[in-house]
Amino acid sequence: MAKKIKWNYAVVRNVFGDYWIGKTKLKPLKDIIFVDIKEAIEKAQDLFKRDFDFDPDLCEDDDNYDDENYCQYNELEETIEETAEEINKNLEKFIVGVY
Repeated sequence: MAKKIKWNYAVVRNVFGDYWIGKTKLKPLKDIIFVDIKEAIEKAQDLFKRDFDFDPDLCEDDDNYDDENYCQYNELEETIEETAEEINKNLEKFIVGVY
């Protein structure tokens, strides 16, 4: 019987500045690599709000509403364990907070 892999989760920022949540075999590290995917999602959303000056509570008819940012923000929240991509060795340097 194959041993089940214990995944941890981290926020990755790609070269275009977009955030995504990935799974890794790296050990948990305070505020960087999380045991719970929900914590990684919260971290990604906080970073997104800060970096894009984004307010998720705005409505479509508000002046500063940006549909593209709203969609990206919601995609972060929809990440689940089964759909999180593995962070391979080449991508580890893009984990937010590692370097």
